[in-house]
Amino acid sequence: EYGCCTKLRELHLGDTQVRISPVARVQRGLLPALRSFNVSGSKLNVSVNNLLESLATTRMTSIFAAGCGLTGNVHFEGPSSKPLLSALQLLDVSANRLDAVLTSLANLRLDVSRNEI
Repeated sequence: EYGCCTKLRELHLGDTQVRISPVARVQRGLLPALRSFNVSGSKLNVSVNNLLESLATTRMTSIFAAGCGLTGNVHFEGPSSKPLLSALQLLDVSANRLDAVLTSLANLRLDVSRNEI
C-alpha cells in the first residue's frame, strides 16, 4: 500500500521543469484520490498520447496541459485507458502542436484551441 499522498486531489506542476517519460505509467492505486492534474506551461515535449497513456489507470477528471509542446493526435485506445476514459471530463491541450483529434467522448470538454488542427 502507498502511504504517502493517498488523499491528494489536485496536483499543480504548471510552469515547472517536470518531465514525462514516454514509457512512464502511474501505477494503479498510486494517488487514488487525484482528480486534477495541471502541467500547463511545462515543456514536456512528448506526444499527447504519451501523456494520456501515462495517466490511463487513473480516474482523473481534469487534465490541464496547455502550452507544453505536445505533439501528435488526440485519441484514446486500448482497454487500459478505461479508468481514465470513464472519469475524464476536461482535457485542455490548447496551444500545443497537435495534428488532429481522433476521439469523441460524450462527456468530455476538449480544448484544442491554438493548435494547427
